[in-house]
Amino acid sequence: MAKDAASLDINFVLKRAFPVLFKNFPIIFPLAVLAAFIPVSVEIVYLWGKESLIIPPRVELCVLLLQSVSFMLLLGAAVYIVYPSLRTISPDGRSVGQSASFAETLHWCRPRFVPLLQVALAAGVLIGLGNQALLLPGIILVSFFVMTVPVCMVEHLGVRDSFTRSKQLAYGNRLEIFLLQLVMASLIIVAVPAVASGYIEKGTFFVWAKLLAVLVSGLLQAMSAIVFSIIYYDLRFIKDGINLDNLDID
Repeated sequence: MAKDAASLDINFVLKRAFPVLFKNFPIIFPLAVLAAFIPVSVEIVYLWGKESLIIPPRVELCVLLLQSVSFMLLLGAAVYIVYPSLRTISPDGRSVGQSASFAETLHWCRPRFVPLLQVALAAGVLIGLGNQALLLPGIILVSFFVMTVPVCMVEHLGVRDSFTRSKQLAYGNRLEIFLLQLVMASLIIVAVPAVASGYIEKGTFFVWAKLLAVLVSGLLQAMSAIVFSIIYYDLRFIKDGINLDNLDID
């Protein structure tokens, strides 16, 4: 659990994120790849058979919105996936005792899927529009609204209450959340285009380059979802004094 402090400890968050990701990799990575593939599939379908690789603004906006919404849905699953690992992690944050299963995650998410979808759409659209305007506004909006999904899933709140509660949890720690999101977004912006640089050519190579980019993006999105899930539980301890031993998310 988070250290007894008035604000987030970024180093402690990241220190636990890597072993939690490794322990839950067989379940979180496929889900993250699926989340990354959904928007890319729109690009592939639109560009397939066309001479030009230029994507019109309306399609680009659709892709950005799908990216944000897909990540929010992934975060909804991740907030449960990390729970057993955080409960059994060693005090130094280096070893993890338990991991979640796909069946358990599905069983937990299913009753909350409709509220999750509503919150993911609302927050994802706002963040996606921010990214469409400029990248920085989108990252800033993430620092305000990224906790809406964990709040919805764990605290069983609706859309409006999830947004209000998210702002309350993030208050006083938005800079830390912003910096973490800036780092993760920068990695995705740099790594994914570099991997997919071959998509300037058409045909089969274009598809394989995009799919390779999906794998890289999925890995980074999995890490981001783990990080933000850990942040949520840390904020519950910082703001509410509730640690994982006293938190029943079922």
